[in-house]
Amino acid sequence: VSSVEQVDALIAESGGEAVTLELTREGALQTVSVMPILDQNHMPRIGIWIRDRAQGLGTLTFVDPASGMFGAVGHGISDVDLETVLPVQDGLITEAKIRHLVKGEKGEPGEVEGSLTGIVSGRVTKNTDMGVYGTYQGDVSTMQSLPIALRDDITEGEAVIYSDILEDTVRAYTVQIEKTSGIPVFDTGLVVTITDERLLNATGGVIQGMSGCPLVKDGMLIGAVTHVF
Repeated sequence: VSSVEQVDALIAESGGEAVTLELTREGALQTVSVMPILDQNHMPRIGIWIRDRAQGLGTLTFVDPASGMFGAVGHGISDVDLETVLPVQDGLITEAKIRHLVKGEKGEPGEVEGSLTGIVSGRVTKNTDMGVYGTYQGDVSTMQSLPIALRDDITEGEAVIYSDILEDTVRAYTVQIEKTSGIPVFDTGLVVTITDERLLNATGGVIQGMSGCPLVKDGMLIGAVTHVF
């Protein structure tokens, strides 16, 4: 099934008889039988909650012009209630229009407020713990080409973060790489502090919506922003 409406229709066809569901739980396929109950309109219901779509605001990290593959966000798109990475059948990335920046404060991460324009830039094929991936359909001719740093190439010190949250075009802002090792979790291998006064005045540091912003040091791509401390 691919939509809530399709599930509703199939349950309605049961006429109140038991329905059999095939589902995946923790990677294992299971079959369960559920007896519907009639609601106030005498429609059979089985008391399940279904999410058939999700959306969010984040940053495109890179595009590989040779394969057309993109990576974005730097972490998985999770269900806000279950806090688990959502399985994705397919999806889209679109351009976004930023309306407002909520400055981060102590104990409050801040956020980018905006809306999706509907201008499609690519198709999503994977949603993983390490980010969202798929095929890019936009123009790559104006993008800057950079080599990728190996883990041992990354050192502490001044670097830059690329973002377009202050202007309609991507700009470089200074950051400080505070720590490069000793953190066992793969997706938090760097500790980064925003030092650029323009960005600090607007955001207070890293805010939600900046996830995926690429980090560049010594002319090499060293990683991407993923989480806010």
